[in-house]
Amino acid sequence: PMELLKTDSKVFTIGGKKLRISVLETTKPAVPLEKQRSFVVAMKMLVAEEKIDDCLFFVVDILKEGATFVAGSDTAAKIV
Repeated sequence: PMELLKTDSKVFTIGGKKLRISVLETTKPAVPLEKQRSFVVAMKMLVAEEKIDDCLFFVVDILKEGATFVAGSDTAAKIV
C-alpha cells in the first residue's frame, strides 16, 4: 500500500496544513477498497515519516468516473 500511496501523489500546503494527496486510478476499485485497513496503516506511517499533517487518499473508478475517499484519520475526513 505504501508504494501505491506515493505513485500518483503530491504534497500541498492548504490552509496552513501540509497534506499529501494521493490518487489511485483503476477499473476495479473494489480490489484496493478491500484493503482499506492496510492503506490506513500505510497513511499513518507516511504522515509520521514525512512529518506532514495528513494524507488524503482517493480511489478513482475510471470507468464510472467517480472517486471514493479513504480516510486515514478523523482530521482527513473533516477536510474532505
